[in-house]
Amino acid sequence: MNAVAIQIVPPTREYAITLLRGGFRSAVESLPEELVSLSEMELEIKRTPSEVDYLLRRNFWKQVDLAQKGVIPYINQVDVYFGACSDTNFESRVLKSPIRLAWILTYPSTPDDLMETGLNIALKNMIKFVSREPTSETAGAFMKAVDILLNRVKGPIIQKIQAQHAHLNMNKPIASHASDPNKRIEELKDKLVSRDVTPRSGNE
Repeated sequence: MNAVAIQIVPPTREYAITLLRGGFRSAVESLPEELVSLSEMELEIKRTPSEVDYLLRRNFWKQVDLAQKGVIPYINQVDVYFGACSDTNFESRVLKSPIRLAWILTYPSTPDDLMETGLNIALKNMIKFVSREPTSETAGAFMKAVDILLNRVKGPIIQKIQAQHAHLNMNKPIASHASDPNKRIEELKDKLVSRDVTPRSGNE
């Protein structure tokens, strides 16, 4: 019998809020919409999380998980800040810091999510870079960036074919313009014409 893969769906923020009580819930429900709508990375741009923040978020979502499994009926505030900070600091510094609280309420990204996000950001920045006319100072970086984008678009199969061709042609005379960076740049730019190098998410 083939094993059936079970996809674990992370709990939503809305569900987590229903588990809160007292001042904790009031603080969460009063968060401004412009913060609630931001992603984890967008919040981190506005404020870098501290070690305490990571501990609080770990504790918080651990309690949500326990509630989802029916172990506890609701989240007790002390179980969130215990081992991370004092009750006073939680009340005065966390609950009264909207951006900090909004980040704690974002479900932690998996390593794969972070890697995919980072890759997309890097590719977008590379596309911006190669869209500018290269100079003598940026020629080397330009060619390397274009090569990376072409490899992403063409895929590993085409790369293997090209590697085989390169091996077969290794004894052929080198073209006279191979060492000319300007001509190499033009060749790479021609290869990019009509190619879509827009980063794609893993779901596409």
